[in-house]
This record gives sequence, structure tokens and C-alpha cells, in this order.
Amino acid sequence: MQLTVLMSQIMFPFILLVALAAVLMGTLNSLGRFGIPALSPAIFNVITIIVALTMLSFFNPPILVLAVGVIIGGMGQFAVQIPQLRRQGYNLYSGFIPGRSGTKNTNTSGAGGDRVAAWQINVVVGTIIASHLDSGSISNLYYALRLMHFPLGVFGVALATVSLPELSAQVAAGEIKSAGASQRFRPGWLYSC
Repeated sequence: MQLTVLMSQIMFPFILLVALAAVLMGTLNSLGRFGIPALSPAIFNVITIIVALTMLSFFNPPILVLAVGVIIGGMGQFAVQIPQLRRQGYNLYSGFIPGRSGTKNTNTSGAGGDRVAAWQINVVVGTIIASHLDSGSISNLYYALRLMHFPLGVFGVALATVSLPELSAQVAAGEIKSAGASQRFRPGWLYSC
């Protein structure tokens, strides 16, 4: 229990780091930059593994190296996106200005929050039910969820990431018909990517 608490305390800043990395990722995607944001999670994994392999002898118990690796990897995931954002003319320190029209518009963007919350509640309830079943039921539920999310992660997220900036620009410009047309499936479109 003490080790779990210690590891949680060490890794707690990762929540902030991954949230900031996601903001940079979304900003770069909206500017039509997809390469570095797509690689940033891989940077996180590589740094975490390198820290675990090179600093293992400095930690007792050795599992603590992974907690530290997660933090350093999260910093890397965030930092790797900063140079490209600066090349686009953004300054990290002046990006959020309360009262700016764009800031006001983001306050109304929580339309899908209830559905996300419902999904998380579903996972928690399913895990609680599985905990009362045979040994291994929670693991089986977890594996089933990973398997279910695999096609969504590979295809759905990739298509949404690439198409969302164009779709958002069309809607913002009032080109609703163009936005609808850009969402229609065109068989030759996949081959041109």
C-alpha cells in the first residue's frame, strides 16, 4: 500500500503533462501539422523505456524507476511539440487570454461530456460486477475493451484527426453544405492518402 501511494505521488504531475501535451497536439493538428503530434506518444514510450533501462540501479525498490520514467517521458511528450508550435508563430506564455473571443467560445464546447462520463461510469460498473465473478474476469473485461478500441484507435482517430481541421474551418466559415460534402465517403479518397 505504501509503495502504491508513493508511486501515485511521483506520477501525479503526469496528469498535467499529458493534458498540456494534448492541448499542443490539438493546436498543431488545427494548423494542419500532424507528424510531430502523432509521434509524441511514441516519444513518451521511448523515453520511459530508456529511463527504466539506464537508471534501474539507482532505485530501491526498482519499480520506482518506472514512475520516474513516466514523468520524464511525459515531459518529453510535451516538449517535443514546442519547437513546431513556435515555428507556427505561437508563444506558450501568451496563448490563453481570458476574455478573448476564442476563449469565450471554448466554454460552450462540453456538449459530449455527458456521453464520455456515461462511458466511464459503464466501465467502472462493469469492473465492479466483474470483480464478483471468477478469477481473471477483470482482466478479460480489460482485454475486451482494448480489442474493441483497437479499430477505433487505428482508423477512427486517424481519420478524425486529419479531417477535423478542415471540417471545423468550413463550419466556422458558414459553409455547412461543404462541411456535409466533406464528410461523405468517397471510395477513391482512401487511395489518394
